[in-house]
Amino acid sequence: MPNFQSYPHTSLEEACKLVPSVNVTDTVNFSLNRLKKFVLPLFCSQEDPSRVLRHSALPYSDSALTFEDADQDAPFAVRNCKEASDPRLELVNLDELGQDGLYEQDMAIIARNMLKLVQTKEPLNILLTANTLKNLDTKVSTFLLSLLTAQEFTDSRFKSKNNANSPLKSINIICAPDVEEQTVAILNATVEQIKNTFTGILYARLLGNLPANIGTPQYFAEEAQTLAAQLPMLKVSVHDEGFLKAEQMNALLAVASGSTQKPYMTVFEYTPTATTNEQPITIIGKGLTFDSGGLSLKPGAQMDEMMFDKCGAVSVFGLMYAAVTNKLPLKIIGLASFTENMPDGNSYHPGDIITTRSGRTVEVLNTDAEGRLVLADTISYAVSTFNPRLVIDIATLTGACMVALGHDTNGFFTNGAAERLELPHLLRTASELTGDTAWHLPQGKLFGQMIEARFGDLANTGGRYAGAVTAGEFLKCFAEKKPWVHLDVAGTAWVSGTKKTATGRPVALVTKLLELLAHK
Repeated sequence: MPNFQSYPHTSLEEACKLVPSVNVTDTVNFSLNRLKKFVLPLFCSQEDPSRVLRHSALPYSDSALTFEDADQDAPFAVRNCKEASDPRLELVNLDELGQDGLYEQDMAIIARNMLKLVQTKEPLNILLTANTLKNLDTKVSTFLLSLLTAQEFTDSRFKSKNNANSPLKSINIICAPDVEEQTVAILNATVEQIKNTFTGILYARLLGNLPANIGTPQYFAEEAQTLAAQLPMLKVSVHDEGFLKAEQMNALLAVASGSTQKPYMTVFEYTPTATTNEQPITIIGKGLTFDSGGLSLKPGAQMDEMMFDKCGAVSVFGLMYAAVTNKLPLKIIGLASFTENMPDGNSYHPGDIITTRSGRTVEVLNTDAEGRLVLADTISYAVSTFNPRLVIDIATLTGACMVALGHDTNGFFTNGAAERLELPHLLRTASELTGDTAWHLPQGKLFGQMIEARFGDLANTGGRYAGAVTAGEFLKCFAEKKPWVHLDVAGTAWVSGTKKTATGRPVALVTKLLELLAHK
């Protein structure tokens, strides 16, 4: 049994162990005759699947593979090309996805169904032909990342016997003879990038699963230093309560006032050599290590899940890992502010007027609308300190976003400056390329009027209606005129119920957005 009072900083190490091996090989070096099942993704809807199969001659036979070979006892259990939601599916035409809605959700269904075909410890075998490798980066990588993220892994670190495991141990990507050597090299590079991103996702999952008696603000301050020590290109600064007071981050400090745990702000800096003089992209995460609601106390049911209110901040850790290991040619500053929101005699009250770091005053109408206060000061610090070219904040911010979009889709908001840079289009593209679904929600002055305060400049809640939107309007004020994106991940950052776990979202989404920005 681990000592929970001095829990080790091993989440990244454990994440690396959970990543399945992904092997890129060919039909010459792989013993195809031992396979019982394989997956053949068909990407080009214009081509007849039978023709594609006939052109994929395999070394175990003198003849090409056809649908007529689809005998249950044959070495390759190919059945037919049914619609994507068929759980028996082993042939997939990805060009037919998205016809009835979101491409990403179709991809997620396929990934889950594919995993049903794989028993524990058995590899998943994916056969690629020259046809399937068309649009490699956009389809093979999406397919692979969806398979990895659809797994349910067992996090048993806090049991007397730690049996943490990933159900998918290995993936074999088998290239048919018609695949060119240059394409195989590209595929290998793509696989490495996906594995790095997936490690970042698992890292965020494991950090997100730490309960509040282990994952305190101080623990995450130490974790930030541990991460930076393992990545030479990553620098970190840890700022304590004294620094926050000197910076007049009174909104963050107000939220922390009811807790015996001291708040911390961690700042990561990743500066590749060629980007020294560039304006950075800042990524900011909300880190409530536990959110009781403060004096506006939450109901007791499922309050245990408020340990996940730090998932926006821990996703910054996963993102920084992915950005550094994938060697993104961008200057990135990652900020994560950690505190608790607890009720006691020192807690801030409904009705309080708080002067934020920016000088704007906030009238507190509900102490459970605390995440936007923490982010307001952190965004203000990032804007004035680093002069970023883009501000991205990530937060498990509102139940209203969950009501609007459910548990599968992130909500995102942008200001006019971000829209002029085509950020909504880039985010939707990143969503499609990763399967980490996101949808653009509105902003505007009429929503801004809903957070006008009676006594302060702003109210920290606009009431029941348009709750996710008015929260975004609140945060937008502190980004000043910088291009700004707000990701509300309240519905997607963790899974409730018997399978309760952090998901590591939106690490994949934002990592892909950064890649798109790097090549824009």
